[in-house]
Amino acid sequence: MAEQPLLLADLSWPEVQEILPQVKIVLIPVGSLEQHGPNIAEQSDHRLAFEVSKRVSARLYPRVLVTPPLPFGVSHHHMRFPGTITLEPETFIAVLRDVVKSLARHGLKKFLFVNGHGGNEATLGVAVVKIQEEVSAEFLGSCSYWRLAEDLVRERLGDRLYGHACEFETSVAMALAPDIVKVGALARGEFREAAVELREKARRFGITIAPYFDELTANGVFGDGTRASAEFGQEIAERVVGRLCEFIESVISRPGTKLSDTVG
Repeated sequence: MAEQPLLLADLSWPEVQEILPQVKIVLIPVGSLEQHGPNIAEQSDHRLAFEVSKRVSARLYPRVLVTPPLPFGVSHHHMRFPGTITLEPETFIAVLRDVVKSLARHGLKKFLFVNGHGGNEATLGVAVVKIQEEVSAEFLGSCSYWRLAEDLVRERLGDRLYGHACEFETSVAMALAPDIVKVGALARGEFREAAVELREKARRFGITIAPYFDELTANGVFGDGTRASAEFGQEIAERVVGRLCEFIESVISRPGTKLSDTVG
């Protein structure tokens, strides 16, 4: 029988106290509450990060503890669509710092943010640097779950545009959280061609720009949700979970020193 994930929110404090010696790393899922077109509910990013984290925890039970997901992220570029909630980057970092500080006080030493929202990536990079200066941790890192399967997604989608409420993200939702998929409303992105062309050229040249999402697509979808399938989503999820488990095993097996103490 498969193990269940170890979820902090479901435990009493005596249960936490009892399991703490066996916990080797904490996963902190982060995401956003933002529009995902007509295809997926607004909770998509934090929900999928949480679902991935749960599956990793179950596979590596009881060594991986999962916190509740942080439901809000840095989503200014989606604010023109109703329902989106955004944090300032400074607020986002401060919340993550306080979560890590709290867990470190209970004796936990290794932490990984599991991210489900592309708009968080730049801020998470800063957060990791800042938090590791303020908290005594043996390991602190961040990953965006989909990047662990980017080779598979690119191989399958080729030159097709994707990236938000699209074929891959809607497929992952179908596999891991089917209750958030709006099956009767799946749509292809209604692209604004001039803005999309500029965005893609900026990406090829390594230039950072920050267009509002409604400048790229009228319905909030960047890709084609009508091509999504639970089978494709399960294939992505298996690759993500497998690779994340492999990385976490490496982190767990490291000696009990800060990573920064072993380089330079």
